[in-house]
Parts: sequence; C-alpha cells; structure tokens
Amino acid sequence: MTSSYRLSDEESQRIFRTRIVPAEVADAPESKHRRRPFALLVVGQIGAGKSTISPRLLAALQGGGAGGEGDQVTHLVADAFKRYHPAYASLLSSSTPSSSGSASAATGPDARTWLIMAAGEVVKRRGDVLVESACRFVEDFEALMNIFKRGGYSVCVIFLAVSPALSRLGIAIRFYAGSEKRLAPGAVHDQSS
Repeated sequence: MTSSYRLSDEESQRIFRTRIVPAEVADAPESKHRRRPFALLVVGQIGAGKSTISPRLLAALQGGGAGGEGDQVTHLVADAFKRYHPAYASLLSSSTPSSSGSASAATGPDARTWLIMAAGEVVKRRGDVLVESACRFVEDFEALMNIFKRGGYSVCVIFLAVSPALSRLGIAIRFYAGSEKRLAPGAVHDQSS
C-alpha cells in the first residue's frame, strides 16, 4: 500500500517548495555576524514525550539560548510533514482509530524525505533548528547528523527513553486528549523503541 501513495520526485519537490518551506522553515537570520548555528535534535520513541518537552526547549532557544537577537529557531516535527501529503487527510478520515496507522504508513516515506530536505534548507539559511523525531530508521538520524555536520553546526542530541508501557500510555493520552486522532500501531511503536 505504501508504494501506491509515494509521490513522484517532481510532485514531492513542488509540495516542498510551495507549501512546506513557507510554512515550516524560518527566514534566514538577520544577524550577519553571528556565531556558529545550532541544531538541537530531540529523539525518542513514539509517545516518549518529545512533543511535551520540545516547546519548552524551543522557548528557551528563542529566548537567547541559541538564536541571536530577534532570530527565529525553526522547529521541525517529523510527523507534521505527513499532513502535506495529498492523500493524508482522506486516509486519516477514512480510517478507524485502530487502523489510523495506515495513513501514517502510506505518507511516512514522503514525510521522512521532506524532513531531511527541510533540514537541508535550514542549513542553507544558516538558521538554528530544533528537530523532533522518533528516528525509527537509523539512516534518517545519520542523514540529519551529516547535514548539520557538513553545515558546520554545533549539534546537541537529547535522547528520550521511557519504558514501552509509558510511551504507549503517552500515545493513548495524546489520542484521548484530542490533540491527535490517530493511534500508532504496535509494530510502529516497537520499531521506534
């Protein structure tokens, strides 16, 4: 099923340039004489608490912890890129809570590509960034680290690791609180642990 929803390179690039970059990537920093750019990666299994801790970290970074005076810090959330896939909304609305993982599975490969592309765009702009991702696939984490390393970034990685029971509870709380009407399938959760 996943391959039938995979976008062509041309379509993927178009969506990235026209929708994702304007909405997700901060403008280039205003300061021309700034210190080395900073990347903070918050990595952990699904339900570990990335979306709980990241806004606090972002606020600290924007308050002078990383960005220069008035500079924005781009916040890239891996799962957020799925909503840009043309099929995501219809897949999500046609699925039940227990099968909602099909929308995620179908659009995940394109979302992973867009996350890597967005990190590259941030590096081109020399902006600071907070990346939030489960990094279920080692190659995604390696790609992000290589992008920031080649870009001359200072990099800090925060690994969140909680017991599987707590991360599953985190997923259920998020679902029933209404912030996300999808449940991560058990196999997807386990891959990210």
